[in-house]
Amino acid sequence: MKQVLAMAVLLSAVLVLGEDKPNFSGVWKYGSDFFKIEHREPKIHVLHEIDDQHGKRTLDMRALTDGKQQKFEAQGFPALSIGACLWESKAG
Repeated sequence: MKQVLAMAVLLSAVLVLGEDKPNFSGVWKYGSDFFKIEHREPKIHVLHEIDDQHGKRTLDMRALTDGKQQKFEAQGFPALSIGACLWESKAG
């Protein structure tokens, strides 16, 4: 569950208010987890490296910033993103 929450938090960060679309590429740390992100608009690729009491593993997710839920595999099983990636402009 922690991994799903961390991924949801990370993907929620892509929902940015503003005209500019920042590039989230790089290595990000959240707790003991690492996220390697390759972001080339409109595509975002996230490798979530986990090392916890269940062992080491990597979740690989690819999404588009089109506001739609994305299907991907999590540890070999089909999955659906909890949220969606999209850009919003400032109102008014």
